[in-house]
Amino acid sequence: MAQGCKDRYFPVDIIKIKEYGIEKWRNDFFWPVSDSEFFALYEDISASLRRYITTQPEEIGDIFLIQRYLVTEYLHFLHALKVIQKIGRLGMRILYTDHTPWYKKLTTDHYPAENPIPNIGRPMCDLCNYTFCKNTEITIKKIAKNVIYNSNPLKCFKPKDNEENALFCGSVSSLTGEYIKKAPYYTYFTSPSDWLPKRFTYMIPNKKENAIKEISRAFADELRSIAVKNEIEIFNVHIDHLRQMMQNELIFSARILGALKDEIKMRRKKIHLLTANLNSPFIRALSIAVRRQGGRITSFSHGGHIGLFDTPTMAFSEFALSDEFITYTTKSIELFEKIKKSHKPLRPVNTVIKSADSNEYYKWYKMYNKKKLPKEVKKVMMVGYLYTHLRKHLTPSALGFMQLDLELRIIDLLKDAGYEVFYKAHPENLPEVESIFKSRVKVLKGYLEDYLSLADAFIFTHVKTTAFPITLCTNKLVIAFCMAGSPIRPFPEPMELLKKRCDFVNMEFNGQNRVIFDEGQLLSYLSKNPQHPNNEFMETYLFPEKAKREKDWRKDK
Repeated sequence: MAQGCKDRYFPVDIIKIKEYGIEKWRNDFFWPVSDSEFFALYEDISASLRRYITTQPEEIGDIFLIQRYLVTEYLHFLHALKVIQKIGRLGMRILYTDHTPWYKKLTTDHYPAENPIPNIGRPMCDLCNYTFCKNTEITIKKIAKNVIYNSNPLKCFKPKDNEENALFCGSVSSLTGEYIKKAPYYTYFTSPSDWLPKRFTYMIPNKKENAIKEISRAFADELRSIAVKNEIEIFNVHIDHLRQMMQNELIFSARILGALKDEIKMRRKKIHLLTANLNSPFIRALSIAVRRQGGRITSFSHGGHIGLFDTPTMAFSEFALSDEFITYTTKSIELFEKIKKSHKPLRPVNTVIKSADSNEYYKWYKMYNKKKLPKEVKKVMMVGYLYTHLRKHLTPSALGFMQLDLELRIIDLLKDAGYEVFYKAHPENLPEVESIFKSRVKVLKGYLEDYLSLADAFIFTHVKTTAFPITLCTNKLVIAFCMAGSPIRPFPEPMELLKKRCDFVNMEFNGQNRVIFDEGQLLSYLSKNPQHPNNEFMETYLFPEKAKREKDWRKDK
């Protein structure tokens, strides 16, 4: 067993890892819950939620669909409980901070009734309680967006039609902005507070509230069975908390949904709602309310997501709530159609998938594909992971601590081999990681796009990041790490094209659930003479049709 057993401490937070000592932590590294155990736990919880969404009356199933992230809450709660129990059996003590709330509360010996475990997640806030300053800021941003994205003044005189208003809600991604600018009609930008009354007093009927309470009790009982099945010891105080969490979230979601339906009923025209994605509980509630009143929803891909992986998550979101789903290119439509066919949507929406024929990534390609290639690779940039106590449920080795340990070992290998190494820190955890890496490499802040000319090669320990497709549009070497045993697999055709552009390093777990990789394979890729890359993957799935008609667009041919 790992050396850490002797010292009886097990840090589960970046701050505590630094206090424990980075080198000591690396020498002692292990993680008590394997990927396979974690994925099995997710599958059990997800299957229960799916059943409730599809078998309950529609008005109840809808609020489960709004709060589908309860799966994530319960998954991380039970995962933390399993970690604590396994570590306890080793005679070790968890080291935590306020940034690791599950561990902080679950390692408490006593749970007084007046101080229950708090809801750790992000419940939908009351969007009506904005201050005057906040409302003013939102209004200014809306005006700016209306001007920028409806820049053709003739749009003001071209209403979409006499029966429908086009309204946008949410953050604006590159793809959504490009799509709206091309649209021949005016799109009005809104914020969540525009859709709710200034005084949010909507209450649901007692009958519905009682039904939610009963369902919450039943779901909590299922979670008890799931915990037992997955060898997690769970107590009544845990079950009471999980039940209360679901009850509170579902009741509040029902109130939001009811208020939105009432608001939309009062609008004279039907609504065509456009939104960048359906990740937010509020946006999901708004989408359901719009569709129930005869409107329709258009959502978008984002971050270079072209349907590479056969993921089930879209059955809970885009393909359950969108009438239209907009992706980058015509060819990527085929991949999303395969996903829709493989994973039955939880609502019979029959989403139509369309192409925006987006220019987003082709612009990067034109900027960087003609840059002079280096004679050899000397400068390497590692694109950093987001280190949190959360663990992604559909990606192998997607726990921040596993990634931190892996990245440090990769950096050591590169430095020992004589490479100059840059570390592009994830912006959300820069303060935590800068002190870890700055003595080893040069830490880069800000946006990756600002540093694309700096390195001769880019390294990713995972490809599910918005930074990855941007680097593919350069003429630089791109290396990614690949773990066997992923719960979701890439489709063969696009993956074969991606392998022509990107070199993949094989990874696996050892007995301590530590990621190990083929060091020789990584160094051999870096030692190759730089060549103009094969761009078939981007041509097929990320570049617009017009690119194929432009002269000298395939430099690799």
